[in-house]
Parts: sequence; C-alpha cells; structure tokens
Amino acid sequence: MTIVDQIRERQPGRAGIEAEARRWVVVLSSETVAGRDRTAFEAWVAADPRHGAAYDEAERLWRGAEQLTHLRGYARPEDLERFAVGRGGGWMRRLGDFIGRPMALAGGLAAAAAAVLLAVVLTGPVEVIAPPRADYITETAEIRDITLADGSEVTLGARSSIDVDFSAAERRVTLASGEAFFSVTSNPARPFFVVADQAVVRVVGTRFEVRRAADRVRVAVAEGTVEITVEETPADAPSPAPATVLTAGQQLVAVRDQPVEPVRAIDSTTPGAWREGRLYYEDASLIEVISDANRYYEGQIHLATDAIGELSITGSFRTDRIESMLSTLEQILPVETERDQAGRVVLKARPEQG
Repeated sequence: MTIVDQIRERQPGRAGIEAEARRWVVVLSSETVAGRDRTAFEAWVAADPRHGAAYDEAERLWRGAEQLTHLRGYARPEDLERFAVGRGGGWMRRLGDFIGRPMALAGGLAAAAAAVLLAVVLTGPVEVIAPPRADYITETAEIRDITLADGSEVTLGARSSIDVDFSAAERRVTLASGEAFFSVTSNPARPFFVVADQAVVRVVGTRFEVRRAADRVRVAVAEGTVEITVEETPADAPSPAPATVLTAGQQLVAVRDQPVEPVRAIDSTTPGAWREGRLYYEDASLIEVISDANRYYEGQIHLATDAIGELSITGSFRTDRIESMLSTLEQILPVETERDQAGRVVLKARPEQG
C-alpha cells in the first residue's frame, strides 16, 4: 500500500484537515526542509482534493499575519509562547520575530495583542482583519514572471501581490500591494483593467508599470497607450477628475484624496527598470523611495515623521545595495539613520547645526 493510499484510508474530517494544513505550513516554512518531508507533503496533497485547498488557505493566513504591522511591538515572544501551549514552536518563533522584542504595551494589553495574532493564524480566518486573497504573491527581493490566461505577461515585483479576475467581457487585475510590469495582449473586444487603490488603468494592448507606495499610485508607460481614471477625489473638488491618457514615455502619480498631478515625461526605458535590479527616481517623494526599498530589504526602513516622507529625490539605486542607498540619502537629504532597539532602521531629520 502506498503512502497516498494510507492517507486516504484515514480520511480525517474538515477540522483535522485544516489542522494538518497548518502543520504543513509550519514544516515547509522552515529554512531547512528535509526531502522526506516534501515527499510526505506531496503525498498528503495528492490523497484528497481538500488537502491542497486547505493548505492554500492556511498559507494565505500565514502570509497575512505578516501584514499586521500595526501590532508590531505589542508583545514579546514569551507572551506568544504562553498563549500557545501545545500549538507548535515553529509558529511561535516566527510570530515572535514578526512582532518584535520591545514591549510597547504592558500586562494584559500585550497578552491580548498576542492572542489576537494567534487567533488569526492558528484557528482560522477572522473576517475583520484577514487580508483579501491574492492569486500571486512574492516575498522580499523576489521577482516573479507570470503568464495570464489570455497570454498577457506580468512581472510581479518584490513583496507584491495581484488578484486576477477574467470574464468574457473584460480582463481585470487588482494590484493589492507593491509593483507590477504588464505586457498586455491586445483584444479590443475584451479590455484589460488594472486597479490599484484609487486608480483604474484601462488598456487594449501595451507595456506599462503600476506601483503602489503608501497613499500614492504611479503609472508609467513604456509602449502604447493607457487611460487612467482616478475614482477618489478631494471632498471639495467640483467634480471627479476626467480620464487621463498616457503614451509611451509618460507617467502619472495619483495621491489619495488629492488632485491628480500633471502628466510628466520620463525616459521610456525607466518603467520596470527594477526587473534589472535598478530603482530610478525623478523628483519622487522619499516615502515612495523607502516603500520600494523595503521590498528588497529584510531589515525594513521606517520614517520618523510624515514630513520626512515628503522630501523630494532624484536618483538611481541598486536593489541589492539598500544599505548603500541609505548612505547616499544621508548625503543628499537633511536626514540621518539610526537603529532602534528592535534593529529597525529609522530615518529622521538631521539636527540643524548651531
């Protein structure tokens, strides 16, 4: 009897399958996964169609926990350990690393924050804070090439995610986070849309880039033409902004709850340059630069104030040399870096010389 047949004979219920799926996420998240574990996992998935679906859901929740950055610093690893007796040390170690070592809240509040995280990751989805499902997700410094069902190609940047929804009438991709470069197969009868926060990009066939950073969306066209509609406008605006047409060598930046910025000319080779390991900026905000850098940097960089994020910068940086980029920023901007107790890099205003 094969291992697949042995698994089929046991036929656990739904709760058992979900628990096993969470266990497999822990096992496969290890930096050193044994070959026998991968073989056993593949046999488990093959034994029942429900297994693969349960694993995908458990993995989605696992990755979603890493997006709960507003809870960072609320509890120590030992708080998590106390709230998860018998749950498995692997989960505790990774959640402990995620939350960080500083104790931002004391006593019961810290424990409550730990319990919330454990409820989300270990017991299943919590609708209030569980992130939406994404069809494609990348990790830090990972770039992924994707071919969609219509033949269009997407290069998904580091720490980015997209959701794909194709119908007979239209093709729609939602950029949930990060950046993506699109090479769209032409089909006038079935337009292609990219949704990123408040911006909707409509295209028939072209090559362009869409990037999300904090409260802004940047669209840059390398080839062809796109039409952009910004669905959110300031409350005091007389009417919604009209659609804006971009052609090759043009870009537009839409900032949430602000008037749409004028179209600007760019080098047509710049869109998607991150695919080759370069980040190019022309009069970009520092918050956008740091958002991009954090997709390639494990340590993570934070801005001490919102005002610092609005500093303007023009330059080019290597995605594999973010530390060098930080040194350059200190030279050309009135900022300095320091590392907090959690080991994070913080950019703050440089004190004025007396």
